[in-house]
Amino acid sequence: MIKEEEWMTIRGLGSRIKKGMTVSEISRLTGHDRKTVRKYLLAEEKLKYSATDRVSKLEPYKDYVRLRLKEVPEISIQRMLREIKEKGYTGAHSILGDFTRPIREERQKEAVIRFETMPGEQSQVDWSSFGTIEEYGIKKKLYCFSMILGFSRTIYIEFTTSQDIFTFLTCHQNAFLYFGGYTRIILYDNAKTIVLSRYQGNIEWNTNFMDFAGFYGFQPKLCRLYRAQTKGKVERPFAYIRQDFFIGTKFEGIEDLNQKGLSWLNTLANTRVHGTTKEIPFERLKKESLLPLKNRLYDTSYIGARKVSSDCFISYEGNRYSVPYQYSRKSLTIRADKGRIRIYADNQQGPVAIHPIFRGKGKDISDPKHFEGLKIKQKERWDGFKEAFFSLSPKAKDYWDGFLSSSQMRGRWWELRKILSLCEKHSLEDVEYAFKRALKYQAFGYKYIEGIFINLRGKGPFTGPEPLKEILKRTLEKMGAPKVEERPLKTYDQFLDQYRASQN
Repeated sequence: MIKEEEWMTIRGLGSRIKKGMTVSEISRLTGHDRKTVRKYLLAEEKLKYSATDRVSKLEPYKDYVRLRLKEVPEISIQRMLREIKEKGYTGAHSILGDFTRPIREERQKEAVIRFETMPGEQSQVDWSSFGTIEEYGIKKKLYCFSMILGFSRTIYIEFTTSQDIFTFLTCHQNAFLYFGGYTRIILYDNAKTIVLSRYQGNIEWNTNFMDFAGFYGFQPKLCRLYRAQTKGKVERPFAYIRQDFFIGTKFEGIEDLNQKGLSWLNTLANTRVHGTTKEIPFERLKKESLLPLKNRLYDTSYIGARKVSSDCFISYEGNRYSVPYQYSRKSLTIRADKGRIRIYADNQQGPVAIHPIFRGKGKDISDPKHFEGLKIKQKERWDGFKEAFFSLSPKAKDYWDGFLSSSQMRGRWWELRKILSLCEKHSLEDVEYAFKRALKYQAFGYKYIEGIFINLRGKGPFTGPEPLKEILKRTLEKMGAPKVEERPLKTYDQFLDQYRASQN
């Protein structure tokens, strides 16, 4: 017997037979045989479906499932399924899911007693995504940071294009400055920005965040998993921020957006009568008794290591910033905030370079002072190198001039250093011969000089005057002379002594 929905489909299509639709077309559309289609089209009465009483495979385990949901509300379906399978359950995952879903939904509808905090006791923090923003021609994700004081409901917001730990701490500190202090406890969700892992009550916090919390002396707490009620004071304001401020607001860049956001906080969000407290947040803020900042601020700058390029620049967020030429190819440390980047070297108390942050990408930001003396130093090094090259042989100057004027060697001056290093391993006569031959055929470049030396000696690069013994040995080998066993000189002395004795 087909399902009731299929029967209704067939009957509905049957009404089109008078308009030209055939039984074969209905069969093709429904996937049923033509005989089956014809049977139900000719039936005069509607099919009767009766529900059969069947015992669910989950029935023996329902009490256990209810008990586990009561004890551990956050338990996953997968874990629950493993537990009841160990007890003999043979049903599917879907049966368990269908049974637990109404229980979880009913639990979420339970009345929640509103938790009101004492003045200065607790604040709540969270992020929320607000789409994208184009900043200096680059499309970036836009986020909103929010901190709300539990007692007064005073709120602070800040829009950012990053959720890294340094941005997170900067937003905290800006909120502290806005409120004039901070609470003893700050409640968070389980964002990866601050929580690296959380298992069975053991929490691994981000070390930078814990250093920040220790600096100010507040206690961080995490809200209960899957219990949005513990963080509702922050999550509800995000909807308020979107509807009352963000939607429809025109802005030019993130700085303009934050300026307008601050104005909205001061003139509307924190000056209205709050729907829960029935008081103005700024008025209740006076009773908060927040912990004071004591004129000390935590350094929330980004800290990282950078290798200086050969042309005296370091890279940060798609731009390059100059450093003094003395630090070329060295490793330095950078500290960057929203306004500037400071660059430090080991064993130096202050920064070796400070630049304003450029918000676009692909730009070189340089300070002319960083290159003062570099040209003089480079000229001194070049003059010293030139003098060393000229001292190789009388023909070295002619070769130098020919090399630099050669179109093939243009931009390959570094080969002169390799030629200098190669020539220092050969005798003055060999170097002079190599330069004369190279000038004769206008063959400039390292590989040509090296080839001349190889042809000159018949082997690899020469390391000094060749011993006469080696020259004779090579000549005899070319002549095909038989090899003679080498003997110590004492052997010949003994032979001479015997010869003299026989003559006497």
